[in-house]
Amino acid sequence: MPVGHKFIFTSMKAAVYTWTGCTIEVSGTPSVEYTSDETPMNDYANTHFALEKHRGAAAESPVMQGPRVMIIGPHDAGKTSLLKMLTGYAVRQERTPVVVNLDPREGMLSLPGTLTATSFSTIMDVEEGFGTSPTSGPSPVPAKLPLVYYYGLESPHGNERLYKSLTSRLALAVSSRLSENHVNRISGCIIDTSGYIAQASGYELVQHIVAEFQVDTLLVLGSERLYSDMCRRFQDRPRNPIAVVKLQKSGGCVDREESFMRQARETAIREYFFGEPKRTLSPYTMTVGLDDVKVWRVGTGMFPPSAAAHTFLVNS
Repeated sequence: MPVGHKFIFTSMKAAVYTWTGCTIEVSGTPSVEYTSDETPMNDYANTHFALEKHRGAAAESPVMQGPRVMIIGPHDAGKTSLLKMLTGYAVRQERTPVVVNLDPREGMLSLPGTLTATSFSTIMDVEEGFGTSPTSGPSPVPAKLPLVYYYGLESPHGNERLYKSLTSRLALAVSSRLSENHVNRISGCIIDTSGYIAQASGYELVQHIVAEFQVDTLLVLGSERLYSDMCRRFQDRPRNPIAVVKLQKSGGCVDREESFMRQARETAIREYFFGEPKRTLSPYTMTVGLDDVKVWRVGTGMFPPSAAAHTFLVNS
């Protein structure tokens, strides 16, 4: 955050960390406000340095891949916040990591209910999180170009067959990008996941994602049991070793009520079509006959996975 700049935040729960101390002037009345002296930011920074060391080794080898990092943990453990930190640090080191969002509850540069992958080469927008895509309108921060697949359900368990198919398709696209682009190969990829797969019933999905994306580093946030389970599953792999790293949950992470998440999703959908105060969009309507429209319902067994990317959705 640059000194002396004014930021506008609405409907957001967040924390500001400073390495050297700072003064923040707040206009308005936040619902909760406090200062914490204990944070895991040193551990997060050391994680970045370890990944950067891996990238440096990959830069010296024509075949070595950069780090392929996957972040897992329960709901509201700070997975997305850690993803943004590691991505921001990497971009400032002139890296271009591929960022993958596999949490359909929160869209990345797209609508909630989607799975996305994006190559980051420019800084993120502090107010808007990841930044903007070309569908968001003009922005002072260069737009990102995400690859988006529509999933349409909140939980990966809602339709595991479709979820696995889409993650496999994303993994294929990401692997292709990493193999074709030298800078992306060195920078590697960082994967955000849903809190649902951190439950014991979701461990099969964890293994599926690890295998498809060829993950070599697993960051476990905020759960001793999950860390122990992941160590048992992945550390004894002499041919394809995976580093399992335990990190503490940041004190700035708070539980978000379902009503808050629902409001956030509705706001994201509204802004996707109509814009927001800084950039208003003007969608237009077009009348078509019912015979020219096919409406698909998202649900288990309703359509084959191959139809997911070609579905025309109508909100009613």
